[in-house]
Amino acid sequence: MEIKTTIIKFALKCRVCIIILQCIANNCIPDHAADATFLQIETNSSLLDEYNYIDSTILFLLGGFQKWDAIHYTHIAAHGYYHPRQLAFQPLFPWLLRQLDWWILSPMLGNWIHIYTRILVAGTMLNLVAFIISTILLYKLSNKVLHNQILSTISVMMFCINPASVFMSSVYTESLFACCSFLGMLCWQYPTNLFSFILGTVAFMLAVAVRSNGIVLIGFVGYTLLLYRLKNASNERLWLLKIIYCGCQAMILTIPFAIVIILPFYIFQSYGFRLFANSTYQLNTLSWYNINLPIPYWDIQRKYWNVGFLRHYQLKQIPNFMLAAPIAVLCGLAVREYLCHWRSIYSSFLNSFYQTKVSVQLPIAYNHPAMFVYIIHLSFLAIFGLTSMHVQVMTRLVASSSPVIYWFTAYTIVKGIKFQLKDSSDINGIDWLRNWDDFKNFRKIYLSDMVDYRGKIIGIYFLSYLIIGTIVHCNFYPWT
Repeated sequence: MEIKTTIIKFALKCRVCIIILQCIANNCIPDHAADATFLQIETNSSLLDEYNYIDSTILFLLGGFQKWDAIHYTHIAAHGYYHPRQLAFQPLFPWLLRQLDWWILSPMLGNWIHIYTRILVAGTMLNLVAFIISTILLYKLSNKVLHNQILSTISVMMFCINPASVFMSSVYTESLFACCSFLGMLCWQYPTNLFSFILGTVAFMLAVAVRSNGIVLIGFVGYTLLLYRLKNASNERLWLLKIIYCGCQAMILTIPFAIVIILPFYIFQSYGFRLFANSTYQLNTLSWYNINLPIPYWDIQRKYWNVGFLRHYQLKQIPNFMLAAPIAVLCGLAVREYLCHWRSIYSSFLNSFYQTKVSVQLPIAYNHPAMFVYIIHLSFLAIFGLTSMHVQVMTRLVASSSPVIYWFTAYTIVKGIKFQLKDSSDINGIDWLRNWDDFKNFRKIYLSDMVDYRGKIIGIYFLSYLIIGTIVHCNFYPWT
């Protein structure tokens, strides 16, 4: 309980620091004249006359969190979907914002403040709660996979200062998506009862309702079901045909779970298709216009957002590739480090099911078989991010989707400390963990000789992207 309290306090301190930083930057630096969103003028300039002093005060404090895609989410929450390009935004997050406004903020504040301001407050509140829950879920998931309290604690600390931190507080989906994803991963890691299966599936379904890339979380379901089949057959000699047979069984078992998880995406696309099919936007000109399979999502991404395979590989996008380079390198190093200690696919499959008691005394290692599926997940996200989306978005895609980068950074930091200590067993002391409970001790440990150059480089990357990202994002400058 003490460690969880420490984590919650640290997460709250980080969120407060980001709120203060964006407030200062948003009011001291003039906004960049960005033309990337067609709603910017409507939600900012033309509404200034409707804002009163309460609106102005809230915008002074939190206005930096309502930029870029946050404008779209605000408009959808207030007015619904009115343009096909908005079908790129899944409905659960704006729906929750609307519900918070209807049931909490509107009864309390009435018409004293504008609906856009109320939604800004709702988004900030929702993301704060979702972020705190995400930290606890990540801690539990890390304990369950890594079986080491030190790595789990530092992983959560790194999550609290991750490079996409500004998006975790802005009116964006990152915090809510991380919350749903980590909950689903936790439930599908060694599920022991029906409740775990149901809750994990619902969590993944909600993740898809938050962001479409949540569909890839189906892989965790298929992998776990495959492990069950292999475990049941592990008393026999597993010939190749037997493994293939178990794989086919797992695929069949995965189908109903996959249908449930994908259902929110299909329902929303069907709704969007019917909403705009007869409108003036000529949705029927899209190649996916099919009354039997009404999924215009991919063509809308191509037409309105220029998203597609290698479509971003242009000379003018070199700065964006440079922004994404650190997270791409970090993903590559995380995968490489695991593969260097990799035993085999077979041992990763079978040994994934044998749990070990969480301890601070276990050797600090980065080769636990249970990590295998998370490494595959991270590899897919990295490849997809580099080839099939706006490459700069890869930073927040990975930061809100994969726990591996936090496990790897924690392992790198701890490994460096271990080599610095005269007695490497000292690292297992619980007193060492308590030194991470506030910024003063966090800074003291980080700046000391205990952390080697690799840990310092990782810390510089995380903190610099947190600070610079918050400053530039809240002033409409391009960022990740």
